[in-house]
Amino acid sequence: MKLRPLKVAEVNNYIKQLMNRDPILHHLTVEGEISNFKKHSSGHLYFTLKDGEARLSCVMFRSDTILSQIDLSDGMMVACTGNISIYERDGRYQLYVRTVERLGVGDLYQRFEALKTELAALGYFDPKHKKPIPELPERIAVVTSPTGAAIQDILNVGFRRSRLPEVILLPAAVQGEGAAASIARAIRYANEKKLADVLLIGRGGGSIEELWAFNERIVAEAIHDSEIPVVSAVGHETDFTISDFVSDQRVPTPSAGAELLFPSDKMLVSELTSSLNGMHAKLAARLMTLRHDIERHSPQSELKRLQDGLNQKRMTLDYERDHLDQSLQNRLRREKTALSELGAALNALSPLGVLGRGYAVLTDPSGRAVDEVSKAQPGQKLKAKLRDGVLDVTVEAITKEAH
Repeated sequence: MKLRPLKVAEVNNYIKQLMNRDPILHHLTVEGEISNFKKHSSGHLYFTLKDGEARLSCVMFRSDTILSQIDLSDGMMVACTGNISIYERDGRYQLYVRTVERLGVGDLYQRFEALKTELAALGYFDPKHKKPIPELPERIAVVTSPTGAAIQDILNVGFRRSRLPEVILLPAAVQGEGAAASIARAIRYANEKKLADVLLIGRGGGSIEELWAFNERIVAEAIHDSEIPVVSAVGHETDFTISDFVSDQRVPTPSAGAELLFPSDKMLVSELTSSLNGMHAKLAARLMTLRHDIERHSPQSELKRLQDGLNQKRMTLDYERDHLDQSLQNRLRREKTALSELGAALNALSPLGVLGRGYAVLTDPSGRAVDEVSKAQPGQKLKAKLRDGVLDVTVEAITKEAH
């Protein structure tokens, strides 16, 4: 007899019933290190228990947290007691925690605190070593992954505010083996070549493991040795890394870093206008002061001479005021023109601008750029990134040009 096809909800519900009937899964205690901890606005706690390479999703409802005397956090070693069941909507099993017993702190958290304490003792975090961040940087070097969301956030937010600074991307791995060395190498290269007025380093949010490259000594030393001011923009607002403490300034997200370093075009025009109005006010006050001085020194015997002098001063002041007005207007026009030219030049150098002129970027299935014919094979499937989308293409033939 053929069984009817089951709906997804029916399968998930059936598995849940099996789990609920299992005596071991109904009541068990699991030991591990807390990672990805999050306290929801509802009061429920969501986190992951990890042990070596294994991970287990956990949830602790607000009603159970009220009875707990432990403030949970990332890196804490705990023993969680509860039951394993499935979250039917997502088809994902997790541990529903009822009680928690603290065991200690995890290895990564211990290493983080140990290095933080050591570097603090060496003066790495001392405010006297902090370099000022330039208010109007001409060149900004960004140390991050060229394929991550962070660089897109920085460019989108930054160029929405201003086209004035030149942006230099220094590609670096931000996660996994060799990431710390890659970040440190990019920082030192920027200093060696004097590439920028300020460095912005960082990546998007993640677990402590994913952000760990920014907790390595080699990165801290590179930031500390940098002659170029460094802004650290790692993770989300609640994430803190060693690079945040060593850098000259910490911002909560890569987008916040762009807001800090890209001057607002509207703000610059507003400041110029304010300066012009201030000069007008000073000139008017000076005129009033001169008139009062003349009125106080006007005996009959000197009236004619004073009148002649007053007329001359009035003519001079009118000339100076007209000249100052014209100079300020000319300067304002030059500044606006320069901003437009710099914006156009920067747009021309932008990778997105290149795509907009009809060029394409070829990548293989793994995402690596195909920038020469030796990296492609006949019949190979490639992707062509255009201005408004991606084409899937196939290599029909290869013709290598002689140099």
